[in-house]
Amino acid sequence: GNQVVNGVKLAEIRKSLQEDNLSLTRNEIIANTVNTYNKLLQLAKLREASQASVRALEDQMKQSRLLYDVGRIARVDLLKVDVQLANERQRLLSIDEALENLSGTLRYLMGERIQGPTGILALSGTLALQEFSADFDKSLETARMKRPEYLIAAKGIAEAGVNRDIAKGKLLPTVGAIAGYLDTYGFNPSYSEANWFTGVNVSIPIFDKSLYDDVVRERILEDKAGKRLTAVENQIRVDIQSALSSIRESRNRVLTTALAVEQAAESFRIEQEKYKSGAGAVTDLLLAEAAFVNAVANNTQALFDYNAALVAYRKVTGTLEDYLR
Repeated sequence: GNQVVNGVKLAEIRKSLQEDNLSLTRNEIIANTVNTYNKLLQLAKLREASQASVRALEDQMKQSRLLYDVGRIARVDLLKVDVQLANERQRLLSIDEALENLSGTLRYLMGERIQGPTGILALSGTLALQEFSADFDKSLETARMKRPEYLIAAKGIAEAGVNRDIAKGKLLPTVGAIAGYLDTYGFNPSYSEANWFTGVNVSIPIFDKSLYDDVVRERILEDKAGKRLTAVENQIRVDIQSALSSIRESRNRVLTTALAVEQAAESFRIEQEKYKSGAGAVTDLLLAEAAFVNAVANNTQALFDYNAALVAYRKVTGTLEDYLR
């Protein structure tokens, strides 16, 4: 019943499945590494904005002390600047801690051994709004060819089919043939005799009902594998739609928040000049400073979300290894 041949086919399919499982693990590592790297870039940009804010508030604190000493502002205005400076320094310390922790995570993902504090990694490049376009149908076609989960599910059907053929082969008659030649000698009395023998052995599993049950079981498992492939494809469709939607939404947020950063920076500069000339209030200055930092935070988060959506899209379509090229 071709059981040996089907056994070889089954071994080849299972070998290929293990290779697909390896690809699945490799894709997880790539996705986690790229997202961690991008998160470090995001926090580095936020750290620059926080450092600039601290420097500006420190200068503002010096100026406020001078104005307070000459009676130009009330003590409460001096305290407001001092509180804002303390808050911004605390924010900067939190960012530094997050950067150091993520640096350790990135080293771990790269296979390095962590031995104590790693320090903050100095990375090249910045988060950017990359040009991207994708079509749903082409993305689905690519996923069918490259996504490990789909390949594993598809090969699961092939594996179930071979197992079914092996089970059916056990129902066929087993035929064996034997032939031989034997010489015998004797000395007292002396004799020499040649013997030839042949035989045929036929085994028919008529009453072995368990073999029929095995065939039914393998057919059920094959049907189950087919339904699993359908479920995986449906999940891929949902994942592609979600990834494309996230890319569009985060791209719009990047464009909107980039304009907000420019406006907030200009507003902060104007409030600084007004306060230096005595025409502005310290409350307006601090609100403008907080708005600038928040605008930078929103913009960097939108950039990270956009790049994370690109990673998610490549993971869905099985093209994460493009990052290795």
